[in-house]
Amino acid sequence: MIKNARICELSELVDDIALPLDSANREVQGRLRGKGFLPVFDRLPETSQAITENEIKIGFHTAFTMDNCYDIQGIYDYIQRTEFDYWRIYEFNHYLAFMSAGERKPLREITTADCYEFNRRLQRIRELRGLNMQESEDELSPLFRRAFSDMQRYKDERIQFDSITGVEEPYIFIDNRGESVSKK
Repeated sequence: MIKNARICELSELVDDIALPLDSANREVQGRLRGKGFLPVFDRLPETSQAITENEIKIGFHTAFTMDNCYDIQGIYDYIQRTEFDYWRIYEFNHYLAFMSAGERKPLREITTADCYEFNRRLQRIRELRGLNMQESEDELSPLFRRAFSDMQRYKDERIQFDSITGVEEPYIFIDNRGESVSKK
């Protein structure tokens, strides 16, 4: 877990720090991120305060899944208790998860080109089976669009929904200790 001293060191090096928050419920957070992330979850208020005190922008990242798709409002209520600069909700990419689970490549080695190639092959299979995209759309996509629509009523520009087809910006992953683990 990232310590306050490390946050102070990072303040000279980074523009912002994003904390993982997939649920306002500790049990769901543990199920989605793993038990190793629970200390991060437990310290979110203190960690977010330390980040803002060091004049670093703070964000929250949420992976939108079937486990939390009905809890987006609850997550928003939870993070409203902190000062935050942005909240990104990423549509869970089941294709990417499938590719990494198949152990063809480690998750951090999967590129955008790999995802496009997988989607192209999947679309070709659908075409051969006579399915169009609407008929074969995964069940999470409509819920993601619904959550996006529901959250627009707040007119909060800090809320950002990133769909599977959205444009990616480059960033560095930093682990729970504040160490760089990979570049996108």
